[in-house]
Amino acid sequence: MWRILAFVLLVVPLSPAQAGNVTKELVIYNRVAVWLSDNIQRCDLRNKDVLADYLRQELAGAGFQRSDESVVRVRLAVSGTPFGLGQCVINTNVQFVTRLSAQNIITDKPRVRQALDRLGEFDVVLWTQGMFATRSLPQPSGGGESQGAYEGVKEQLSLIFQRFKQQRSQ
Repeated sequence: MWRILAFVLLVVPLSPAQAGNVTKELVIYNRVAVWLSDNIQRCDLRNKDVLADYLRQELAGAGFQRSDESVVRVRLAVSGTPFGLGQCVINTNVQFVTRLSAQNIITDKPRVRQALDRLGEFDVVLWTQGMFATRSLPQPSGGGESQGAYEGVKEQLSLIFQRFKQQRSQ
C-alpha cells in the first residue's frame, strides 16, 4: 500500500504534460538544502556551501526570488562514484519540494486514513530533474582538492536550469 500511495503522490504530478505548468508556477522558494553522498566525497567534493551558492546563482538566473513566505524548498542531491585514475561519475539532482499535511487529503478508506494520520505530513516533489556525467579530476600542481567535481556540478546545474527555463517557456 505504501508504494502505491508514494507513486500516486510523487510520480503523477511529474508527468511531462504537467511539468510545463508547474515550472510556470514556481517563482519563489524558501531555502535550499544540499545533500552529498559518501562516495562523492572521494571525488574531492565536500563543500556544501559552494554547491548551495551555485544553486542560488542558477535560481536567480531563472528568475527565482527567496521568500520566507514560500512553502517551496529546493534540494540539491549530488552523488558520485570514483573510478580509474582521476575519474568520477557525478549524478546531480534538483528537486522543488513542499510539505503536504495528511489533513489535506480526503479519503473514504479507513486504512488509508490511518496511514496518512500516522505520517502526519510528508514531502511532495513538485518538479525534479537530474543528470549524470563523467568528469576528470586533475590534481592542482600545488596540491589540495581537485576542482573538477565542482566544475562538473556547476555545469550540470546550468543544464538542469536550462531545461527548467525551456519547460517554463512552453
